[in-house]
Amino acid sequence: MVQKCPKCSSVCDSGSKFCEKCGHSLASTNKPTPQNGKSNKKLFKAIAFLGVLGVLAATVTYMLNANALKGEWLVYQDGIEYLKVSIPNKEEFVFSYLDEEVDAEIDVYYEFNNPQSKNEPYALSQPLRAEMTIPIASLNEEVGSEYFSELGFIVETHNDQYVMHTEKPEALAYVSDSEQKIYFYEVNDTIEIIYSQDDEVDFEVALPTHKRPEEAEYVSLFEEVLDELKASEIDHSSSAKEILVEIKETAPDSKLLAAYSKLNERNEAFLAAVKNKDKAQLQEISAEIAELPLSKLGGLYQHYLDNTDILLNRISQAEAFDQAVANAQTSFDNGEMEEAVGHLSIDGDIAETVESYYPESFKVFETLIEKIDGEKYGFITIDDFYGYWTSYPSYTSESETMGKPVFYLSETLAITAINHGEMSVSAVLSSNVNKNVATITNQPANSGMMYSEEEKNLGEWTYDIFLEKNEEGKTLTFSTNPDLTFYYQENEGTNSAIYDMFEEKGNAIYNAYLTEQSDKALLETNPASYLIGKTIKETTADSTILYDFREKSPSSNHNGIGELWYSRSTTNEPDDVQSRGIQFAIHDITYQDNIIRVEATEFINDTLDIPIYFEYVYLGDNYLGVYNSESEQMTATVTIE
Repeated sequence: MVQKCPKCSSVCDSGSKFCEKCGHSLASTNKPTPQNGKSNKKLFKAIAFLGVLGVLAATVTYMLNANALKGEWLVYQDGIEYLKVSIPNKEEFVFSYLDEEVDAEIDVYYEFNNPQSKNEPYALSQPLRAEMTIPIASLNEEVGSEYFSELGFIVETHNDQYVMHTEKPEALAYVSDSEQKIYFYEVNDTIEIIYSQDDEVDFEVALPTHKRPEEAEYVSLFEEVLDELKASEIDHSSSAKEILVEIKETAPDSKLLAAYSKLNERNEAFLAAVKNKDKAQLQEISAEIAELPLSKLGGLYQHYLDNTDILLNRISQAEAFDQAVANAQTSFDNGEMEEAVGHLSIDGDIAETVESYYPESFKVFETLIEKIDGEKYGFITIDDFYGYWTSYPSYTSESETMGKPVFYLSETLAITAINHGEMSVSAVLSSNVNKNVATITNQPANSGMMYSEEEKNLGEWTYDIFLEKNEEGKTLTFSTNPDLTFYYQENEGTNSAIYDMFEEKGNAIYNAYLTEQSDKALLETNPASYLIGKTIKETTADSTILYDFREKSPSSNHNGIGELWYSRSTTNEPDDVQSRGIQFAIHDITYQDNIIRVEATEFINDTLDIPIYFEYVYLGDNYLGVYNSESEQMTATVTIE
């Protein structure tokens, strides 16, 4: 193994500490070997090596000042030593790495710019030159010395090795990443290294040989700090400060810690300026951040540039919002309610922005709205919505009301009708008032102008009613038909009879609805219990027919579940009454598709006859329809006594 003097380019033995020709101090070539061929992904980002050789070695050289450290440091990945950093003299800084596969080493040389202040890192230049040492036996016919010559390397042979060097950009591009920026801090006996490219930043720490790999683990947390700084917003709580506190416990002297702590401090001041709607302070702090060390790395300052205009516009919107609220407050204090409401007609997008980022301002807005509503609507309760309402202010003749709807609302009933005739009746299940809006939940009890039969069967229905008060009285509008206005009619004079009529008819319809629901529930579960005990009356032109459904008599010996006593009275003349009675044993009563079907047999002298079927359609309100299953038609309507 050999090494080349960086000063005079003489080839020297690898074990020599000084150049045999010029006496220049030589870096140690006792380079660590990666275990199991492992390499560091950040090294790939720092130096892009020749693909055919894989990751070979990296040497970064730059000039140090007179007080530069000397010694050796190690960089670890997953606790495994993979890179040696050595500073043999005040002029050179060397990263050394060995690739076991081809036993090759690569050295890449940089210059660096001294930082303008103690808080800034050293910045490396573009790569200036590179050297490779490869055993001749490691190459083959496909990849030989000619390959590297074509790339731009000068190839020399020394004993059993190729010694190659280049200063050509094309060749350097194969062993380094010219687009990547490299920086470093000297921190006591360690080196903190920064790799930056576009919006990506990686950090490494080179440790002296006596320190454990775990002592460098803190450096990975700086990526989280940077992410938190770029993601911070006034509505997003940043954890950057907590992460920096965690780093300080492990590495209190870290210069990365000092730099990012200062950035976080100014970031908090930046967000405070946004929160306080201070445009001047916002721009001043943004300019300060631009001057801080590391602010230009990883897209951090670009984040502030991109957001400053957005935030300034947001502040302008919030200021306009606050001014509108202040103007509304002044109008409110002067008793000018309509003018106050006008000031609060704020664009929805602006209001949404203020609600999201300035909740305190939005709370002032909401409080003022509540005050205005309180003055405008007073203490409106559900009682203000109860009563008789017409779609016309008043009338002098019945013709003025023809075809126009009316509405009646009470604690238990909601009724819509036309000319007080056909009614749509609902039970009020619940009601809630917010400002001047009543939210009503109904259970339709019948079909009519307000509900179809299908809608009635759908069950509960909720809608809003809007109440307005003025000198002329009260008006209502419905969320379902906002173009139709209803006018309140006092419960006095001729209207008193209308109030009573709505209550009487409405309750009758609703009670019939409840009975219908109860009947159908019983028919679904036990149709015999529904029918037995009832008498059905059918009236014809000259007859009255009774179907008396009874419990089975204890003295009866048939095997039915009940008995049907049929009787028919015929009146031919006023004094000529003829009666006939028949008894049936009921064997089954079923209910399906709204049809009640009774299976029975006539019994005389304790004998059973063939089955006879009686079928009815359930109509509700104590009515049944006589059903003919052959024609599938209802032939008559009968009543339940």
